[in-house]
Order: sequence, then structure tokens, then C-alpha cells
Amino acid sequence: MIVKRRGLLAFVLGLAAMLVVGRAWGALIGDHAWFNALGFGDVWWWRTGVALSLKFGAGTIATLVMRAHLEGIRRSFVSVVVPGNIGNIEFNGAVPERTISAVLWVAAFGIGILLTIPIGDWMPLASVLDARPFGETDPYFQFDLAFWTTWLPFEMQLYTWALLSHAVMSLTVVVAYILTRGIGTDGRALRVTRHARRHITVLGALLLVVIAWSYRIDGFDKLLQGTRAEGAFGFADHRVGLPGSIVMQVITLAAAAVVVWSAWSRQPRAGVGAVTTVLLMALLLRQGTPLLADSVTGGDDALARERRYLDAGASFTRRAYETDRVLVANESDTASLASTPLWDRTTLPRSSPDRLASLLAWNATDAGPQAYAFETVRARGLLPTWRFIPLDVTSDNPFPNTPTRNSATLPPIVVSDSGRGYAIVSDPLRRIAAPSIASFSSRLAQAWNLQNPRLLFSTIPSPGPVLVTVRDVRDRVMQLVPSFLPGEHVVPIVAADSLWWALDLYAVSSTYPLSERAILSDTRISAAQFAATAIINAHTGAVILVSDTQTPILARDALQRFRRHLTPIENLPGVLRRQLPPRVDAMALEAGVAAQHGSRTVQEDTSTLVRTKPPLTDLSLDPGLTTDTNFTADEFAPVWLPDRRAFAVAAAAIDRKGLVHGVIIAPGGADRRTRWRPSADRPPYESIIRAAQDAADSLRTPGTLVGARRGVSRILPSGGSPRFVTPFFSMRDGRPTQLSAVLITDGIRRGTAASVAVAALAWRNGGRAAVGESAAATLYRQMRESLQRGAWADFGSSFEALGRTLGVPRDSAPR
Repeated sequence: MIVKRRGLLAFVLGLAAMLVVGRAWGALIGDHAWFNALGFGDVWWWRTGVALSLKFGAGTIATLVMRAHLEGIRRSFVSVVVPGNIGNIEFNGAVPERTISAVLWVAAFGIGILLTIPIGDWMPLASVLDARPFGETDPYFQFDLAFWTTWLPFEMQLYTWALLSHAVMSLTVVVAYILTRGIGTDGRALRVTRHARRHITVLGALLLVVIAWSYRIDGFDKLLQGTRAEGAFGFADHRVGLPGSIVMQVITLAAAAVVVWSAWSRQPRAGVGAVTTVLLMALLLRQGTPLLADSVTGGDDALARERRYLDAGASFTRRAYETDRVLVANESDTASLASTPLWDRTTLPRSSPDRLASLLAWNATDAGPQAYAFETVRARGLLPTWRFIPLDVTSDNPFPNTPTRNSATLPPIVVSDSGRGYAIVSDPLRRIAAPSIASFSSRLAQAWNLQNPRLLFSTIPSPGPVLVTVRDVRDRVMQLVPSFLPGEHVVPIVAADSLWWALDLYAVSSTYPLSERAILSDTRISAAQFAATAIINAHTGAVILVSDTQTPILARDALQRFRRHLTPIENLPGVLRRQLPPRVDAMALEAGVAAQHGSRTVQEDTSTLVRTKPPLTDLSLDPGLTTDTNFTADEFAPVWLPDRRAFAVAAAAIDRKGLVHGVIIAPGGADRRTRWRPSADRPPYESIIRAAQDAADSLRTPGTLVGARRGVSRILPSGGSPRFVTPFFSMRDGRPTQLSAVLITDGIRRGTAASVAVAALAWRNGGRAAVGESAAATLYRQMRESLQRGAWADFGSSFEALGRTLGVPRDSAPR
């Protein structure tokens, strides 16, 4: 029976070991094959090396410390006796010392492996290994900013792991002493041997050391999350919080030494007094900080003493979000009324009675703005197929009468936004960036990695079968470049009859000192700087990393790590470089901070180097009027910049009085740096809101609540005051069917008409259109004005609009 049980146990252990080893082998082979197929094999080696080094180091430390604790327990007893018998003779046999030592090593090794499981984030260690000094320091600790952005996150991770490890080891030691009768009961009284008491006292002292470590981190945290409003660092944090953290570190370490001394000197009262002192001092520091701060100041003016801390916070916030990237707009950074897109993703009508466009891609051309709507085609196969339909987003009806005649079918889509699952497809030409599963060993590794045995035994397409995994755009990019945080917008691009995805990447930090907090992609951060743009081919899954001309300091080390995979923007094919979308997230971060705290680039006169009154101070950004409740606000509703031949996203900068000071512009294309265009007139924003409400009331059916619905407004930067263009749509079955009217206003004048041309004329005439003048005549007037000004881009846009008004197709030239 004993032999059978041992054999069964050996079989179970062997099977478990085989499953574990097989799972690890499948993960390594499968992941390496996936990275290698995309050309990022070096990234896999880097990821795997850092992650294994972190786990090996943590496991080794935990094993050695646990082995030391177990050795301390071993010294509390003389020997281990195991009762046995042979026949009718009973005897007690002592377990050999070598066997006891082996068992203790196995137990320590098991706990060491267990404590490596919580360590899943390897990026802090990778950042420390790649870190280089910034050359800038904080004003209070005098530490280089690289310490805050790289070492501090890793130290926080070490502290959390040390606290968890100490708790697990302490529990294990107590249980071991209970099993070895070092801790027991004598009647109703608790009995603890001298050896066990000393060992447990040492564990308590180690806990005090960990607490002292927490006070060190708490001192750094004061610069990250202060006690002032919105977590800002202030006078109380500087004069009381920081010195208090240092004092508590010293007191806690001294208390740890006293606790250890009390265990060997048989002075328990000294240990209790030391622990009590730590608790009372911690309570005093936490609850009495405001009172202590007031006593230190001696009743000085609170606003005056906080001023320098406000200035320091504003300075570090500007550097954290790199507001100096905000440039003064050129004279050519003006939008065209005739080429303003009136439709967006949320208001796009049905391309056919039974189909609803699921995607909208903007396309910048020399002739003007274009857009494509995408529909999913129900076709046999594992990968979806999409049809794209050209549309005119500047007309009253974006779709022609028969949209299917102008549509074209794209190749199968491999990667998409929110793509799920995996697929096996035949790829004999090896165009898809996916690992091959033609051999049995590759299929076995992938089946083990995906934990799907059907992959091994099912029929696969041939020739050249490949396994397409990680089909979501964000997941794919985050796997390849984990050092960056993707932005919130995955923007589709149409180039060379192919669909691409553009995703901006940002170097972020949640431990940048003295900076205000912001939200990016549902992540709370204290610093964010644009690093690169990932362009993903939807049909092959290939990823291109496009670097900017300027490298921000926060992204310097990470970009150096991925330098082999970076494509400078000037080396990007022109068809893709032109289609690069506006950096909406960067505009919200850079311009949002610049509007509140200023921008040195904008505030300084570069010709005389004299600092002028800041035009960007204490403002708020507004991307435009909110849409009607029938529509969801589309944050990517662009305007057209004719001179740049690119799309742009704009936001109004409004002060506390409600006056529009100017427009923040985020252009697309090759140069995507955020721009600031001041307004000379500074119209009241309330009048713009009132104009939209009046237009909505005038378009409502009398006596009912039924009428045209307001879409998202566009803010058009211009030479004078910015113009706000708001479209209104006719509805049917909950979806817009046609453009009903257009409102154009600058806060002073307004014009509402059925088309942009007539509304622009009414706006110029102070709200009245020319009597009896048709839309064609209005467009002719605009063409003459553009010709006189030499604005050929506006002339071309009005010319195309005239053709659409007269019903002449663009390609109807006589032969």
C-alpha cells in the first residue's frame, strides 16, 4: 500500500510539473513567435529578461530571509522524533539533521516562489535600468527629476512587496512555533517560550523598520499629493509635513532598536513604551499639522505665504505637460467656411435603408477634405470584410443617391479597434504579421499558450497558415511598446486604398513632483508628454512607430530603448504623413495647462526677449457647444485648414468673465504641434450659446417640441474673432437624414440658413441675406472675394461648392 501511494503521488507530481513546464514553454515560444513576426523580437528579449530578473531577485531574497526565520525556529528544539514499529516492537527514531535542513530549504523555496506571484509589473525596474539624469532637480529634496519618475515608482513597488512578504513570513513563523509548541497554552494562560518570544520580537522590530520606510515614502508623497486644495503642495507640507516625516523615520528606527534590546534585556516595558511613542507621534503629526503650521508662521498672511508654492507648482506643471510646445499660430492657420465638415461620426445618416455606417475616416487631399464611411460586409470567413464609401461631409446630404456604386471592398481586416479573439488564416505570401503554425511543434506551443487543445487537432487552412492574435489596436501597441500610454482616440486613416489606424503614445508619470493631476485614458497622471504615433495596418497588423522632430525629456529614455523601431516623421511615406490626425489628447493636456498657468513660448516676445502680459493665464478650454441629446458628442469633429491642406481640431479659450480670448488649434499632417491664435475682439461666449438656442427655437415646429436637432459645433480660427459653425439636422427614426440649417456666429453677428454659403452671407450682413440672391450667387461672391485676396484655397473650395449647388459632378468635364 505504501508503494502504491508513493507511486500515485509521484505520478500526480510529475503530471503537475509537466503541465507547469509545458505552460511556461508554450508561453515563451508563443509570445516570442508573435513578437518576432512583427519585427519586435528584441523587445521580447528585453521584456522577458527584465521580468525574469525581477522575479528571480525577489524570489531569492524571500527564500534566504525565510530560510533564516526557519533556522531560528529550528534552533528552538533539539531533534525531531518520529514513532515507528517493526512487528510488535515500538521505537522512536530521530530524523537526520540533513533531512530537516532539506525540508526547511524546500519550505523556504516554496514561500519564495509564492511571494513572486504578486510581482507582475516589471516596468518600474525596466525604467530604473534605462534611466538617465534629467539635469533638473526639485527645490526641496534636491533630487534629480529622474529619481521621481523612475526610482520612486520602483521603491514604492519594493515597499509594498516587502510589507506583504513580512506579513506572510510572520504568519508562517507564528504557525511554526505553534506546531513546535513554542507557543501554546498552560491551562487558560498563553505560554510562549523565551526563544519564540525573542524571535517574534525581532519580527516586530522588522515591522517598525518597514514602517520607517513608509515614512520615507510619505515624505516624498507630500510633493505628489499635498494637503492644499486639489492635492497641491503648500506651506504646511513644507514646514511641518516634510520635517515630520524625517523625525518619524528616526523615531521609528530608534524604537525598533529599543524593541530588540528589550527582548534580550528582559525589559518589556521599554519595548511597549517605544511602540507607544511611535503611535502617539504619528497621531500628533497627522492631526496636528494645521495647528503646527499656524504656530510656525506666527499668524502671517496665508495667501502671501502660499504664493511661492503656487508659483513653484505652476512652473513644474508647465514642465510636466510641456506647455512650451504650444506655439503662436501662423497667419495661414485659418479655417475655411466653404470647406467646413458638417457631418461627423455620430450624425452620419444611413448609407442605405438597412445599413448604418460603423466608422468614419477623414482623408486630407490637395482638392480639399474628404471622408469615408465604412460598413461591415457579411462574408464567409474568419476575418471581417469592410466596404468603404466616399462621402461629402460639406454638403447637405453626404451620400449620393446610389452609394454602392462608389463603394469599394477592402481586404479582410486583421486588427481593429476593440477587436477580440483570434483567427487562423491562410497567408502563403507572408504579408500578415502573425506567427506561422505550419509545423506541429509551433501548433503545440500556440495551443498550450492559448490553452486551447482544439488548435492542435482541428483542420487549419492552407497553404501558409498563420495564427492572428492580439487583434485589438490598443492591446497590440501596448504589448510592443509598454513604456508608453496610448491616447484615448484610435483614428482610422485611408491611404493607398488601405485602412490604417493611428494611435498617439505618451510618456507619462504619476510621481512627477509638484505637478497638478490630470486624466489620460482613464489613468490619473501628474506628467504627460507626447512621444510617438503608432500606425497600424488594419490588413496585416504591421506596426510603424513614428517619432516627432522634438524628443521630450520624459520620453527620452524610452525612445532610446525603441530606437530600432522608430521611423522619423520625415521618412514616413507622404501618403501617410499627410493623413496623420490631430493630436486631440495633446491639445487637451498641453493647451489646458497652458490656459491655466501660461506658456513661456507664447508669453515671450522672441524679437525683443521682453516678457509681455500672458495671453494664456487662468483660462478654460471649450471644444464647442454641446450637442443635442439625440447625438453623442464627437470629440474628433475637425475643421479644414486650406493652406495646410490638413484637418484640425480647435477649442475656444474662455476667461472667468466668459470672454473668448482665442482659439487653441491642433492641426494634422506633418507638423502637429499645438497652436494658439488670440482673438482681437474677445466676444462673449454667452452670446454664442444664445445664438444656438435661438436658432434651435426658430427651427422647431410651432406649437410642438419637434424640430431640427443641433450637432456638435465647429470653432473656426480666423484673422479676427473665431467663428462658430453649428449644423442642424432633420431626423427620422432617431437618425439624421439631411442637413436642415447652419448657424454661423462670431458672438456679435449671426447668420442662419439652409447652407453654409447663404448663412455666411447672412452673417456678413448682420443676420440678413441678400434679397433674392441664390446660393449660387452667394458662392460666386465668395469666389470673387477669394480671388481679390489671393486666397486660392478658399477659391477652390467655393468653386467645388458651386459645382455641388448646380448639380454638376466633380468629374464631369467634357471630352
